[in-house]
Amino acid sequence: MKFHFYKYCLALALIVSAISCSQIEFERQDVNTWYDAKSDTLAVELSYHNLTAVAKEENSWTNDGFKSKPAGPDLEAGEKVLRRIAAGERFFMIAISFMEVDLENQPELIAEDSTPEEIRAAQFVDGVSMDTARVFINKENQLCAVQQLSVRNLSDGLALMNAGLRNEFYQDYVESSVRAEDDPLDEATIALFLTDVENGYDWVRWTEAGLSFSIPASPELLAKLFLDGLAAIGNGSEKGLPQFLAGFRSMAEVLGPITGLTVIDNHVTITFGADADGKLSFHFPNKWDNPYESENDSGNANALRDHILQSDLKLPTSWKRE
Repeated sequence: MKFHFYKYCLALALIVSAISCSQIEFERQDVNTWYDAKSDTLAVELSYHNLTAVAKEENSWTNDGFKSKPAGPDLEAGEKVLRRIAAGERFFMIAISFMEVDLENQPELIAEDSTPEEIRAAQFVDGVSMDTARVFINKENQLCAVQQLSVRNLSDGLALMNAGLRNEFYQDYVESSVRAEDDPLDEATIALFLTDVENGYDWVRWTEAGLSFSIPASPELLAKLFLDGLAAIGNGSEKGLPQFLAGFRSMAEVLGPITGLTVIDNHVTITFGADADGKLSFHFPNKWDNPYESENDSGNANALRDHILQSDLKLPTSWKRE
C-alpha cells in the first residue's frame, strides 16, 4: 500500500496513525511523560479516571426530519474497549475521550516503492510498545484504567514530523494558488514560515528539559491575536460568568505545565518544562468548554462499572506504578 509520506508525518504529531471515535468516556485523564535522551525514548503513562460507556443513539424520522437521541449506555461496546486495554493492545485515548488511537489494526505501511523516509515513519510507529496496562476499581469505587507505553527513537519521529509540517506549509502557501478567505496569517508571518522551511527549522522539539513549540509570528499578528483574545473574553463573559470561568479553569488546567513563553527573533516559543525528576505532566478534563454541565451523557455513571464487575474480566481494586 502506497501512502503519502507527508500526510502521514502530520499524524505523527500525536504519535498516531489512526484516530476514531471512542466507545467510552472518562472524567479526567492524566498524562505523565519522561524523556531519556541517552536511549532517545519517551515513556508515557496514561491514566483514565471514572470510565463510563458512551450512549447509544436511537435514530428516527419525524415530521421535522431525521433525528437521533441517546438510548442508554452502550455497555457491550464499552466492555470491548476495556478488554482491549486490559489485554495490553497498542490502543489508547489521548487528551479527550472521543480521540481513540489504534496502532494494532493497521494496513501494511511499507510498499515496494516506499521511500526511505516512508520506511522510517512506519518503523517509528512500529517502535511504540505497550508495556503495562490495567483496568481497575479505585478507592472511590470508580472504574479506571492506566497504560504505560514507550515511544522509541523519539528524535527520529520528531524529525519526520517537522519535515512533514514544513512540506505541508510549503504545499499550502507556495504550490497552492488558493488561499482561504479566513486565513489568519499575514504576509509577514507567511514569509517567516517560508524562511523556516528553507532553513529546515524544527517547530516542535522535545528534550530532557521538556516539550517546546516555536512558531513564527509577525509583530502585527501577535498584536491582532492579543486583541482577539481580549474580545473573546468579553464575549465569553456576556454568555454567563459561571460558564466562562468554568471553561477558563479547564483551559488553565490543560496549560498548567507551561513554564516559559518567549518571543525571540519573531518566533513565539511555548515551553512545557519537566520537573527535577524529568517528569512532564498534562491533565485533560473531558468537558473542555464547561465541565459542570451534563454530568454524564451515558445516562448512568455506574452502569459500565457494574456491567464489568458482573463479567469474567477480573479487576484489581488498586494499581501501583511499576
